[in-house]
Amino acid sequence: MHREQGALYRDAFEWRFEFPELLHPDGSFRGFDAVLGNPPYIRQEELAPAFKNHLKTGYDTAAGTADLYVYFYEQGLRLLAPGGELSFITNNKWLRAGYGQGLRRYLLQPERQLVELLDFGDLPVFPEATTYPNILSVCRAPQAATVRVAELTTLGTDPTRFEAVVEAATTDMPTARLSEEAWSLAAAEQQQLLEKLRGAGTPLGEYVGGKIYNGVKTGFNEAFVIDAATREALIADDPKSVGFIKPFLSGRDVKRYRQPASNTFLLYIDWKFELDKFPAIKTHLLQYQEQLSARSEVKKGNYPWYALERARPEIKAIFEQPKIMIANFSQNAPYTIDKQGYFSNNKTTIIPLNDNFLVGVLNSRPTDFCYKAIGATKANGYYEYLPINLSQLPIPAATPEQQAEIAALVEQVLAAKAAAPTADTTALEQQIDALVAGLYGLTPQETALLTA
Repeated sequence: MHREQGALYRDAFEWRFEFPELLHPDGSFRGFDAVLGNPPYIRQEELAPAFKNHLKTGYDTAAGTADLYVYFYEQGLRLLAPGGELSFITNNKWLRAGYGQGLRRYLLQPERQLVELLDFGDLPVFPEATTYPNILSVCRAPQAATVRVAELTTLGTDPTRFEAVVEAATTDMPTARLSEEAWSLAAAEQQQLLEKLRGAGTPLGEYVGGKIYNGVKTGFNEAFVIDAATREALIADDPKSVGFIKPFLSGRDVKRYRQPASNTFLLYIDWKFELDKFPAIKTHLLQYQEQLSARSEVKKGNYPWYALERARPEIKAIFEQPKIMIANFSQNAPYTIDKQGYFSNNKTTIIPLNDNFLVGVLNSRPTDFCYKAIGATKANGYYEYLPINLSQLPIPAATPEQQAEIAALVEQVLAAKAAAPTADTTALEQQIDALVAGLYGLTPQETALLTA
């Protein structure tokens, strides 16, 4: 038996011999002086259920939608010796995404000292891929009053002088400005402006009573998204089908201040749909039964094979009414109003209000300045406009008269875009910007920072 155990451990790695400095005299783990790395980016959808359960129960930073690299930060910090430093290069989405809230909270604990945070945005740090990298350095030491931060806009032309590029862009930010909410690395004067805007309004989520919704997730577009010819054929075979065929938009169909339009349709099949009562729809969906049945949530029995992946019956009425629509990817504020009952895909967000005043505020420069401080950046100057961040936008108080003035200007912009989608409405939009800036109480100097 002892001989077998000896063979088993013959080639084992023995920390006490190889790296005794990592251990205390009693053999307990002391920790590393440095932890460096580029953790893997693996979305939570790709992780096995048992592994996700392990992460959920074993990590303070756990979040249902978190990328795997989040847990590497926590594990890396666990491995540090007192005074040791961790430095990772990862995707920067944790800075603003909802799933990064636990990590942000973890990093701000008193026994962790943020040293430096560099955000590269969409700069080509890795030429073969767009990865939106950031580099975070943090010590196992008491929290410091400041952290060195930089939002880099160039890598420079000479790699040997990159340190000078970083040095020129870096400033000291008070650690107290950071919270578990989305992190902004803006310069001090812009940070102060952001704080003023936030303090001058009610968060959008509260303003609309929490009614901010994602668009429809089909789970398999080929089955549910149809063209006009298929729509006509289904209705011809069974006129009752018409009640479940809805005009449908993708995110790219939603444009700032324009009434959306599309020639595409959606079979809106909710989880309580009685398939056998609609033979034409049933015949159509049976073509895709194998693919639809293979969806993970269907396999778990969470909804029937023929239904949309995300389609609660009560949501149907919300799409059918006038509503504010928002494209998830845009370079600038992408809000408009739909009054024709369009449904939209999961690359859109909707707010079920017919409110020109709110559309004007959301499309204004001051409010979009707030969004760009917290929204995730994408390639080529694009941002992700997502419900979790939209809900934080401050909506300023306004009298009925002030609301009416802004709403009237928005109506003029909408009318101009309806008549000609490329109409130049710059002058009208500048008037809206000025009125909204007034509601926030901005000075001329602060207003100038919005475009700095």
